[in-house]
Amino acid sequence: MIQAVAVLEMPLNAARLRQEATDSRAGAVVVFEGCARDHHEGRAVEALAYEAYVPMAEQELGGLRIEAITRFALLGCFIHHRIGPVPLTEAAVVVVTASAHRKEAFEAAAWIMDRIKERVPIWKREHQFFPPAAGGPLRRAGGGGGGGPGPGAGGGGRGRPGGARAPAPARPPPPGGPAPRPRPPRPPAPPAPRPPAGREAWGGGGRGV
Repeated sequence: MIQAVAVLEMPLNAARLRQEATDSRAGAVVVFEGCARDHHEGRAVEALAYEAYVPMAEQELGGLRIEAITRFALLGCFIHHRIGPVPLTEAAVVVVTASAHRKEAFEAAAWIMDRIKERVPIWKREHQFFPPAAGGPLRRAGGGGGGGPGPGAGGGGRGRPGGARAPAPARPPPPGGPAPRPRPPRPPAPPAPRPPAGREAWGGGGRGV
């Protein structure tokens, strides 16, 4: 007998879960597979991995299953989530729902996936690749007023590189006193940091698929 909910460090078997959901009363069986993809927010993803606190994750998944069965009058419900490295195109999560009618089966599968992202302590890490920047010098973003031609994009005097400001005008000397020394110009601000060409990095923080 296969477990109704499980967190496994191995490939998931969607076909086996579909078979377990077979019920002569069910007019609809929905099988959802959340798969590892090769991109995220415009960056290439070369590998994917999941981390979890397994006892708590399985407890939360079990609670979601019971709630879904009650809420959508399901005849069957299975939720399996994979942890550890997940190769691209392979399933990280499989949700199977069975009900008398298709509406409840589809809605239950979508509801379960949304709740997994919100409640279950499973975290996604993506191995991203930062391609080399397109040609041209790095420019510093932002800056205040002024603007104008020149290699810098920062604020301060017109046409000054790197957003350097013009030196402050000298104050008039007090009566009978020595002339004040003029302030030296402020050095240009460094460009905003960017990852070097070909750098790879692990990004974290994502919950679920």
